[in-house]
Amino acid sequence: MGGKIGIRPREKGNGSIFWFTVELEQASNSGTGTGTPTDATKRERSVDLKALQGLRILVAEDNAVNQRCSRCR
Repeated sequence: MGGKIGIRPREKGNGSIFWFTVELEQASNSGTGTGTPTDATKRERSVDLKALQGLRILVAEDNAVNQRCSRCR
């Protein structure tokens, strides 16, 4: 994909800024134009959840509701 990732530390006690860039190709307009996904786009968006089991991600969230949602399994 290309791109960069980095961190900018702030003063002690004020957290850090994490940033990234990614180079993407412009998406084609392959949908129906109605906002309803076609069967083909549904297949493209499907995810094999078993392949994701055991993976860990870092979630940095200061909103209490979002913190609870990120812990949902």
